[in-house]
Amino acid sequence: MLAKKIFHREELCSDFITESARLLIDALEHSVSDPKSLIPAYALLSRIRLSSSPDVLATSEEVVRDIIRTYSKANLMPEEVRLGAASGENPL
Repeated sequence: MLAKKIFHREELCSDFITESARLLIDALEHSVSDPKSLIPAYALLSRIRLSSSPDVLATSEEVVRDIIRTYSKANLMPEEVRLGAASGENPL
């Protein structure tokens, strides 16, 4: 049973990381055109709230806040995003 819980949490974290990365890249290149695009991240955050520690939840909430803040910043060109990723720079 413990192994099943651990697997579930790992899967949930993996899904959250994947969705957050997708949204972050979108936020670097676009302004939020449709707030509905954030629904999957909020759904995953709600699932994290149900099964994770307070520290994991707080970190996950901060990731979502960072994504929302990034949407309000000036957009980067795709080449700027690629160069930043290749150099290891944080574009935020």
